[in-house]
Amino acid sequence: MRHSDDTTEFNHVKNTRDDWEEYRDLSDKYESRKTYLPLLNCKKNILFLKEGKEREYEMLQCSRGITIKEDQKTIDDLIKYIEDSEMALGPQDLIRAKDLEIEIDINKVKSVVEMGFRVPKLLKHYRDRGVENVKGYDIVNLNVNAASKMGFDVEQRDFNNLENLDLSDFKDADLVLSYHMLEHVSRPDLLLEKLFESMKSGAYLHVEVPIEVDGPHLEHGHLFPFHPEELARLAHRTGFSLISAVVPEWVRDTQFVSNSRCQGYHYGDPKNTYERYGTQRVYNYQYLVLDQDYRDQFGAQHPPKSVTIEEWLKNRLVAEFGNKNGDRYKVIVPAGHPGLLIKNMYTRNNGFSPTPWMERLLVVKP
Repeated sequence: MRHSDDTTEFNHVKNTRDDWEEYRDLSDKYESRKTYLPLLNCKKNILFLKEGKEREYEMLQCSRGITIKEDQKTIDDLIKYIEDSEMALGPQDLIRAKDLEIEIDINKVKSVVEMGFRVPKLLKHYRDRGVENVKGYDIVNLNVNAASKMGFDVEQRDFNNLENLDLSDFKDADLVLSYHMLEHVSRPDLLLEKLFESMKSGAYLHVEVPIEVDGPHLEHGHLFPFHPEELARLAHRTGFSLISAVVPEWVRDTQFVSNSRCQGYHYGDPKNTYERYGTQRVYNYQYLVLDQDYRDQFGAQHPPKSVTIEEWLKNRLVAEFGNKNGDRYKVIVPAGHPGLLIKNMYTRNNGFSPTPWMERLLVVKP
C-alpha cells in the first residue's frame, strides 16, 4: 500500500535528503537483540524495528536508494535522470548475469521476480531478453512510483514485516533475484523459509549478501550481519539445492599475502568449504572479472589496460596503507570487482586478514 501519491512522496523524500541521519539513529527506532537462529545453531546480534516505526524503516532504506538532485523539481525529472544515467547494467550486474547464463538457459525462463529492485534496470534487462513476465518489489514507495510511471510491473512490499507478508504471488516465478536485500531484514532465515514455501518446484533463486563480521551496519540500512558461509547454510537447511556459489575466497595465486604474519579468517579452497552443502560448482570470481569481453564493458571502473590489475592494486595498497616494510605486497588479484575499496576488504593487524566481502548463490527448489 502506498503512503501517498507520486508528487507528495517525491517532495517528502527531496525535503528529507539532507537529514538522513534521523533515520539512521538506532536509539528510538531499533532494538538490538541477541537472537538464537535454529538453522544456524547460534546466537547473533540483530536489529529489530520497534512497533509503529514502519515508515521510518522505509525511509532508512530510501536513504540508500535513488538520489534526488536539487534541479529535479518533479518525479518526471527524476525519471528522466534514471532513464539517462541509472538503467545501464554496471559491472556487478554484468557479473551476476554472467553467473546465471553459465548455469541456466535464460531463453527458457518465462517469469522473473526481483526483490528490492531500487531502479528497474534488471527488470528492463530481462524484459529485453524476452522474459514474458517480469515483476519487481521494493519497500521504498518512491522507487515503486518511479518504476511504475516508467511502465514496469512493480509493487511496494515490506519483506521485513514477516507477520503480514504474503508471497503467494511468487508461485509462478521461474527465477527470483535477491541482490543485497536479505541483510536489510531482521530475520532472513524466516524470510527464506517463506520464500521456499511459496516457490514452485524447479524455480531458481539467485541471491547475494555482503559479509559483515562486525555488523549489522544500520547506516547502510542493514539489520542482519551475515558471516562467511551463513547464506549457504541457511539456503541448504531451508531445503534449497545449491547449484553454484561465488565467494571471494583465495585460490592458487589469487590471494593477498603480506610479508608479515597474516591473521584472521582462512577457509582454504572454497570447493572444500561448500561441498558439504552439496554445491555442484564453485566459481573462481577472478575469472568472471577478468573475462576479456566483460573487461571491455567495465570501462573507466576498470584499471587502465596499460597497467596490469596486479600493479594497479599494489599501488592502491601502498597509497592506502603505506609501504613501511619495503616491497610488502605480493602480486594480488582480489576475488571480487577490483574497483572495490581495499580497506573494506581487509583489516590491518600485523599484516592483512583476508575476509570474504560477499557470498552469492544460485539455488533451486527441488
